[in-house]
Amino acid sequence: MSAKSDFQHIGWLTATSSTFTTSDGRPVSHWKFAATTETGVWSTWAKHFCSHYIPDAMIDQLRKGTSHKTRAEFLRALIFPDDKNPPGPSVRSGDFCEVLVADLLESDFGFYVPRTRFHQKSIRNESTKGSDVIAIKFNSPGSISSEDLLAIYEVKGKLTGKLEQESSRLQDAINDSCKDDMRCAESLNAAKRRLLEEGKEEEANIIERFQNATDTPYDYRPGAAAVISSTCWSIKQLDVTTCEGHPYAQVLHLMLIEADDFMSVASELYRLAADEA
Repeated sequence: MSAKSDFQHIGWLTATSSTFTTSDGRPVSHWKFAATTETGVWSTWAKHFCSHYIPDAMIDQLRKGTSHKTRAEFLRALIFPDDKNPPGPSVRSGDFCEVLVADLLESDFGFYVPRTRFHQKSIRNESTKGSDVIAIKFNSPGSISSEDLLAIYEVKGKLTGKLEQESSRLQDAINDSCKDDMRCAESLNAAKRRLLEEGKEEEANIIERFQNATDTPYDYRPGAAAVISSTCWSIKQLDVTTCEGHPYAQVLHLMLIEADDFMSVASELYRLAADEA
């Protein structure tokens, strides 16, 4: 499980007092991200971010036998999505956005989030199939309750590009969130399998509690999040954003995370994750 120190960068996220709603009146939580130059926070974040792709203890084992002389060279060539050749850049963007949302949910909302999604990627420039972020919260730790919570978040990002007022990345997340109820079982099973393969039986047992809603009911509340640079977003996009038709429209948690230039943040994070590995 992640340590509290892994989330110092979440201090750069501020929940705004802005009251945003979709066209059908559903509330949207709005967050602003503003990084500082604190090198210690950047370094800790980079190490935490790198661990989503590969455990630190395995880097040298896997690098051995390749032509790559340094950890940084190995990570850039074989582990991290490519920063220039498509579809690498879009995969990097998607991975960055998913991890940021996972970090916020774990740090500020008190969820447990399994960090298995990018492990064992056979092709680095492909997005991992299944639900984007699995988030779990027990009503009373150590016991099972029908009020235990499973939240599945669909995450969409747009870190660069032009403003398109007629489209909405949050709407894209809402639309794809409709599928999460159907693929939930497969995503939970995949996370549990990876945890067991890594010897994390305690975390696998947490996943197991949510695999049979018939015998052990729980609360299910999906979410949809957009991570977006300010140049790509306008409040007018909420005029074309709706939860209408979503099977969980009344409990769907909507999040919009904004920064002036998320692409620069993501690029710097990948650079540090390789250079300081």
